[in-house]
Amino acid sequence: MKKERLINIEILRIIAMVFVVLLHYLGKGSTLLAWGDPAFGVNTWIAWGLESFALVAVNVYVIISGYFLVESDFKINRIIKLWFQIFFYSAGIWLLFLALGMVPADYSGGYWISMFLLPVTSGHYWFASTYIFVCLIAPFLSVAARKMSKRQLQTCIVVLLILFSRVWRIVLPMSTPIDDRGYGIFWFATLFMIAAYIRLYVPKTGNWIKPFLVYVISSVLLFLSLPALGTITVFVGKMEKYYRVFFEYNAPFTIIGAIALFLAFRNMNIKAEKLGKVIRLISGATFGVYLIHEHTLLRSMWSGVWKVQEYYQTDYFVPHCIAVVACVFVVGILIDLIRRLLFAGITKIFRLEKIGKKISAVDKFFNNKAEEK
Repeated sequence: MKKERLINIEILRIIAMVFVVLLHYLGKGSTLLAWGDPAFGVNTWIAWGLESFALVAVNVYVIISGYFLVESDFKINRIIKLWFQIFFYSAGIWLLFLALGMVPADYSGGYWISMFLLPVTSGHYWFASTYIFVCLIAPFLSVAARKMSKRQLQTCIVVLLILFSRVWRIVLPMSTPIDDRGYGIFWFATLFMIAAYIRLYVPKTGNWIKPFLVYVISSVLLFLSLPALGTITVFVGKMEKYYRVFFEYNAPFTIIGAIALFLAFRNMNIKAEKLGKVIRLISGATFGVYLIHEHTLLRSMWSGVWKVQEYYQTDYFVPHCIAVVACVFVVGILIDLIRRLLFAGITKIFRLEKIGKKISAVDKFFNNKAEEK
């Protein structure tokens, strides 16, 4: 694909990360009150509405990655760069707080040191850990997707959805060992196979309106599930948390909405030659936005710095939400762009390209497709 044709997907990647920041504003800002809460008012309805439309963010981000990875060569340097980016923010922010004497007493000790210095294996960032592990098995998933026939891949996806989606939790109000609510590697692998199917078998039609309407309808139905199930739970008098059973990454409306939104942007024909470089530059820095604002030492900023709760029950809730989300996103982008310049300088000074070329020799093992034919 030519780069010009990828601008629409890069714009979607940016939107997905804006949605992620919005989800954290709403969730960590404690705006999503439980059904039946005495303080449940107009702003709470607005918060749940925004949540309904933004919840597709994580699925969309993974689908985008899977869409490109399924037919791209495996590059070990890509994994290494990703790990160093995660480590840079995890350890760097911790060291900065340590130097300023701002690390809370609760975050001292061996456990937290290992959390900051071993962010991937310790699960400091749940998404980053799951994402990097999926990237490691992506070559095998790609081979499997390409080797299967269209019908076999369809069957594979259906089986994965039955096993790892929320279907059992919705049909039968019970927890199952394999339902990770969309936070685990099995769900990310499922999204990867869905993305592979789209890349291999779904033609680009140029019609973006229909899939976008599907996204809107799915989000609206997700929103309406709140009062519907909330009323049922109040009437039954049990299953207090069942009212939000659809508000998970691996629930039906979220899955359908994410796929539809991706297809909508994939079918768009956006021509932005002058802004293309800027869009791709911003898109490439979006992961840094997540790593910065989701750092353990910064998660309290929603109440401490941004004081979401103070604005939540006021007329300024919506403008405050827009301003804070925009600020967090823009600052995160700027910081990651500086980080990229720093990494580029270090790579040049220490001539790390030579080391990278030697390490990349392992790529030949994964990219030898002769046996596939």
